[in-house]
Amino acid sequence: MSLPDELVFSGRKHQVDKLNAFVTVDLTTSQEIGTSRREFDGDNETETIYTACQSLVSISAYGENAIALMLKLRTLLQSSSCLDAFRAENWGLLSCSDVRNLSATVAYDYEERGQMDLTITHEHSVIALLFRTQAVDIHPNSQSISINKETKR
Repeated sequence: MSLPDELVFSGRKHQVDKLNAFVTVDLTTSQEIGTSRREFDGDNETETIYTACQSLVSISAYGENAIALMLKLRTLLQSSSCLDAFRAENWGLLSCSDVRNLSATVAYDYEERGQMDLTITHEHSVIALLFRTQAVDIHPNSQSISINKETKR
């Protein structure tokens, strides 16, 4: 299923006044699974921290046939090609919620709206710069230690 990029966006960051039909995708929650792992790269003086996450992503469709679109999307998310695309990004699709019909009359006009949530797993990574220690001066009688770190890259 392919939708034009200009009709799929975060519902929290976009003006939708002039659009009749569109889809929003928003991260609702994300929690850490287990403990982060760290990898040190001495040659580049970096440390990469990897965190396994379980996240809830909310998808909403607005406009004519919004419910039908969400029902179709929920089924397509179970296809081999979609699951392969998730695997290619190192994501896992744990579950799809029920499709909710949130249609309502808004400002004297009827608005069709369908919504569902996806629970996915993914890995989040951050690269932190580390700076080598050039020298350590220890003064045993004064109980002080001074560390000289190289800050040039």
